[in-house]
Amino acid sequence: MRKSKKVKRELYLAPIKRIAYKAGAVRIAKDALEEMRKRLEYHAKLLSRRAKAYARKSKRDTIKLKDVKKAEKEAFFIRVK
Repeated sequence: MRKSKKVKRELYLAPIKRIAYKAGAVRIAKDALEEMRKRLEYHAKLLSRRAKAYARKSKRDTIKLKDVKKAEKEAFFIRVK
């Protein structure tokens, strides 16, 4: 029997659980938390890549707030303040 590879995750489940509770969840299943973590990590990576592209376009190595806001607007079609 083969051992399955354990995937290293960047985010812990506890903060995600707290956010869900603050949003009004009474209970949340572990598999739902793990799916939320997977999706949050994906979106964070997507946002980071797009923000990096904006920084590079401006000939900078440092990602600034304006890069993140532009990336968020483009990636998620959100109105950013």
